[in-house]
Order: sequence, then structure tokens, then C-alpha cells
Amino acid sequence: MDGFVKALMQTQDRLIAGVPADKRLFSKQLGQELTGKPPVAIMISGLRGTGKTVSLLQNLPQDGFYFRADNIGFRKHTLQEVVAYAYANLGKTSFFIDEVHTYQLWQEEIKGLYDDYPGLRLVMSGSSSIRLVDAGADLSRRLKVIAAEPLFFHEFLELKFHSAPPLFSLERILGEPLQTALAIEKKYPAVHALFHEYMRIGGFPIYFHDKDVIPLVMNGIDAILQTDLGYVAPSLTQKISLKARPILLYLASSKPGEFSLESLGLRFASHHILLLRHPAAQYPLRVPRR
Repeated sequence: MDGFVKALMQTQDRLIAGVPADKRLFSKQLGQELTGKPPVAIMISGLRGTGKTVSLLQNLPQDGFYFRADNIGFRKHTLQEVVAYAYANLGKTSFFIDEVHTYQLWQEEIKGLYDDYPGLRLVMSGSSSIRLVDAGADLSRRLKVIAAEPLFFHEFLELKFHSAPPLFSLERILGEPLQTALAIEKKYPAVHALFHEYMRIGGFPIYFHDKDVIPLVMNGIDAILQTDLGYVAPSLTQKISLKARPILLYLASSKPGEFSLESLGLRFASHHILLLRHPAAQYPLRVPRR
């Protein structure tokens, strides 16, 4: 156990060294929640690439211990063993557990830690909110869920220029639309081009590390369909999860009001090649004849 915990600590130190200073709104919310009296149990839930890992590392306190639940070492050790060891030997009282949904029966172990260690702060991240509140594990009343949504436009501007943009109330926008627009254009003369850039990246902050964001987003979607769905619904077979990809791309490329269950059935009943004219579609998807 000693060697495993030391390896986790070394990984934590390497990751912290590269964490950006700018915080997203949900990361700031996490920092506020951590000021509460322990025990504290918080779940950061959202899509891959929205900055969940970064937010955990940004808010890690001096007595904090960050690690990933999908580490290969958890094939031999349990969450409870790692927490108990670090609590007793290292004085850690705040545990930040990334990708917790990949750990089997995580709900039961987190509930046990919450009940057995009244002084703990437990902060977790998960790729999907579907499985986060499990009444069978009686975790829902203990767990505070914070949503890691894609970037808002003002968050995009703040991360791009490292300064907070002006915020306007809905009443101000509706009551003084021209004055509000002029105030925004005064601070950001290229605001229209910036908005088009924001729409192109889909609100994913990974854009600030790699400008070619579309392949990264597609890889994240594939990981959700091929891996995360298995954690959310273990009864789903790989064959079924693979069928979700062309359906998802079809939904994404459908115009508002165009989609219906009938149109979806007709589309996938066809033996023709399904070629989506969507920026994310890099190759045609062949739909087998039924």
C-alpha cells in the first residue's frame, strides 16, 4: 500500500505543476462549497473535456490528496484502503477522486467513508450524472452535485483574455439593447468574430490547449459511447453502444423541427451510405440493410 500511495502522490504533484490559474464558474463554486463544515461530499458531473480534472486540482487544499479511480492499482486495492492509509499516515483529510464512476460499487464505499470519517471532505468527478445519485446506496442526501457545463460565452472571453468581461442583466439587455451592444463592442471590437470562434469550438475549454478542437471533441464523444455507457448501463453491449454513434451524428446534423422518430426510422432503414455534412463527420458511416 505504501508504494501505491506514493505513486499516486507523485502523479498528483506532476499534474498540479501544469494547472492553469484561471478558474471556470463551476470551479469557483467548488471552492465556495469546500468552505463548509465537514463532512462534505461533492460530485462534479459533466462531459469529458469541460475541465473537471482541472477544477479538482485548482481547489486541492494543503491536506488534499488527488488521484484517479481508474488507476490500474485499484485492481488490487480499494478506495477505502487508500483513504484509510493516507488519513492515518499522511494526515490527509480531503480526498479528490477523479473518474469515480469507473470504480465498481463506488457509491457504497463513498457512503461508508462519509459515515465513518466525520472530518473528511470527499470531492469526486464523473463523466455522467445518470448514475451519480443511487437511492440503493442512500447517497443522494449526502451528495452535492455541481454541473460542469460547456463554456458560457463570457467564460470563453475570460479564459481567452485573462480578464473578466462585463456582465449585463436581462433587464438591461432588453431595456437598453443598443447601449449594451456598444458597451460590449467597446471592450471587444471583434466580438462578432469571437462569438463565431466560440460557436465553432462548442464551448470546450480544451481549445485553449489545442486549437484543433474538433478531433478532440469527437474522441471524447467516442469514449462516452464506447466506454462510459458501459459504466452507466452495464447491460448495454458494445454492439448496441456502437450503434449510438451514427444516431447521435444524425441528431446533431438535423435541422430544428426536422427530426422525428419516423424520420430516424426511415433514415436507418435505408441501405444507402449515411454521409453527414457536419464538421465533426470525418468519414461516411455505412448503415447496414435491415
